[in-house]
Amino acid sequence: FQSTISQSSTEAEFIAAAEAGKLALYLRSLLTDLGIDQIMATTLYEDNAAAVAMANASRPTRRGRHMDIKHFSLLDWVSTDQLILSSISTHDNS
Repeated sequence: FQSTISQSSTEAEFIAAAEAGKLALYLRSLLTDLGIDQIMATTLYEDNAAAVAMANASRPTRRGRHMDIKHFSLLDWVSTDQLILSSISTHDNS
């Protein structure tokens, strides 16, 4: 359930990826606390190519600047190699 109204499917997918990223970073932190070091970035798979492009951009794109700033933490997580947002076909995303 998203509490934010999105204006496009790309924006909805980007917000969902940011929420998934938050959960992934929490789980990474939990594993580290349990003594299981996280050396490599965690991969999130996304079937919306525009959302992947937005996440891999180093700054908010012109079309996404109206979005709430809290969702752009995903850009930082990708740029600091904590997360990798990778494309996957909709058919394989099940």
